[in-house]
Amino acid sequence: MCMPGICGIELAKKIREINDQIKIFLMTAYEIRDLEDNPDYMAARFDKLIQKPIRFSELREMINETLKS
Repeated sequence: MCMPGICGIELAKKIREINDQIKIFLMTAYEIRDLEDNPDYMAARFDKLIQKPIRFSELREMINETLKS
């Protein structure tokens, strides 16, 4: 979500302009409920929203499920 120079939402929007088929996960330590109603979040069309902390096994399972769909 927070990176130097650009936020994750803006990066995802730029990626979507180039290729709208790429799977994009947003990992954040912020409260997820604060993002779900955000119009910028909706425009970025994330495939998964992940809230930290997360176990590696859960992350692996999310990635595998998303790639299968």
